[in-house]
Amino acid sequence: MRSMKRAALAVALAGLCAQAAAENITPNLKFNGFGTASAAAVNKDQGGEYLRDTYTNYLGLTEDPNYTLESVLGLQFDYRINDKTSIVTQLVAKGSDYFDVNAEWAYIAYQFNDNLRGRAGHLGMPIFMYSDSIYVGQSYPWVRLPSELYHAIPTTSFSGADLLYRLPVGESWNFNAQVLTGASNTPQFYTSNAVGTNLSLSNDSLLMRVGYTQSKLDNPAADNTALQVDGEKTSFLNAGFILDDGKWFVAGEFGQLKIDGWLSDWNAGYLSAGHYFGKWLPYVLASTTHTFNEQDCLDTGACVLNIPGVANIDRLASSYLNQTTYAIGAKYAVSSGLSIKSQVDKVIPSSGSNGFVAYQDIPNPAPGAITPSPYDESTMAHNPTSFYVFTLALTAAF
Repeated sequence: MRSMKRAALAVALAGLCAQAAAENITPNLKFNGFGTASAAAVNKDQGGEYLRDTYTNYLGLTEDPNYTLESVLGLQFDYRINDKTSIVTQLVAKGSDYFDVNAEWAYIAYQFNDNLRGRAGHLGMPIFMYSDSIYVGQSYPWVRLPSELYHAIPTTSFSGADLLYRLPVGESWNFNAQVLTGASNTPQFYTSNAVGTNLSLSNDSLLMRVGYTQSKLDNPAADNTALQVDGEKTSFLNAGFILDDGKWFVAGEFGQLKIDGWLSDWNAGYLSAGHYFGKWLPYVLASTTHTFNEQDCLDTGACVLNIPGVANIDRLASSYLNQTTYAIGAKYAVSSGLSIKSQVDKVIPSSGSNGFVAYQDIPNPAPGAITPSPYDESTMAHNPTSFYVFTLALTAAF
């Protein structure tokens, strides 16, 4: 079944690429396509896998080159029913999900007037600067979105509704406001009663944005009641900017996740700068994430384990999130819709933390100890040392 899905998407994408010069298939149907082919490896064995998908258990980055983890194919269709109503669908096949085809977006949009638009259905989760193009590698210069911020949120879409308001300001600026409500699910966690708002101000070269979303969080599939989360309030704050004037590229973004109960909270962010030299854009990037309020977990006893070879007190809720990355890279624009990228990352997990290195070789707990779920096993402390990641990517969009 998976091979049939992969073949179907590949044939569809190849067919659409062949007629990419024609923007519309029919007068009422527009389509776009995008893809990333990526190869990456780390320079030394960490005993685990970097950026392993803990939900699909897809192999992460090791010393052996990985050609599929960060590879993506996608198609987006926009069918206009009438002057005010349209249906939008985005199909995405990710290497980390064995190239199964999933509907990332599937919603109905209604244009009330020139400034106000409403949408309902399955929408992209609008909590980051690059949420609308999270799988479109051609939309950003890096080989991957900064892991410390973007890898820490396990879902990229939600089911619900939103309103988008646009107001021109002066001759060159636009003010945008969004309000949203809905819910999202992952194999481990459910969010419900989500409400949020995003505000942005932009012109042709500068975008400034701030957003806030809160919801209720549950994990009813937890193996042990001590590790369950039951209707805890969750809030996410995000702020950032992108400057891209054809000479300079500068971007910065900050996010803060706070969760009531035993789960720890975190701050994450990045800053990047680059300068255009013709078709070349060399850049530097620094990103970091750090957890706080770990004591909430320790106070419950849920994080106190007695496992041979592992520290007696193991912070399941936070041990994988403390990490800093410094990177240099370059993007070469082959054409307006095709780019080659290369990047070298130095990843530095904080002392006592795994960073985003996941492990599957956890010994069995001692008698009477709390048994962690498979999700938590990947977060238990092995104290990896700093290492390098080498990545080469080809990105395309039309």
